[in-house]
Amino acid sequence: MSKEYSYLSVDQFLQGYQALTDGDVSRLVGVCYSLRNVYRLQLEPKDLMQEALTRIIGSERRIPEDVPLVAGIANVIKSIANDLVNSASNRAWQLEVVSDETDEAMSDVSVFGASPEDELLEEQEVAAVTEKVKAIFVCFENDSEVLSLLRSITKGLKARDIVKNTFGGSQVKYDTTRKRLMRGIAKMKVEGAEI
Repeated sequence: MSKEYSYLSVDQFLQGYQALTDGDVSRLVGVCYSLRNVYRLQLEPKDLMQEALTRIIGSERRIPEDVPLVAGIANVIKSIANDLVNSASNRAWQLEVVSDETDEAMSDVSVFGASPEDELLEEQEVAAVTEKVKAIFVCFENDSEVLSLLRSITKGLKARDIVKNTFGGSQVKYDTTRKRLMRGIAKMKVEGAEI
């Protein structure tokens, strides 16, 4: 047997919401903070709260009449947070964060000691890479944007950080500068430079 629910109308919801105390609203905002942290969402708690209210008022989400209003809103917030967790963009972002955290954790771990031969080979590889990087810097000495991109790359910044910090958030400027860099490197290879 399924139970028939009767739901609050939008007007009933708005009347009930206006009657909430500051403590009730604070608890709901606390739920938003908690879910954002637990689910590692990419939005501010106030945006999650606003999304819940918008969906309730837009009749996309409904609250049963026999459920206390604060609990009903909290359930809507949790449902929206769960939807966001399952969205493709959030999964991609979480994978990137987990990858960053793993890289940071593994940077301090040394499982095997390197043999003297391995250390010598590594030193030679580092020297060869250093020479190649110097050649690329020399090739672009008159292009300040490419030099800024190269400096950011050699500092180990990720693409999103380079766009934000080096190019003021301009993805187009980053893309065009990167293409100039890649064309220049291809030209150096054609001319016989070892890169």
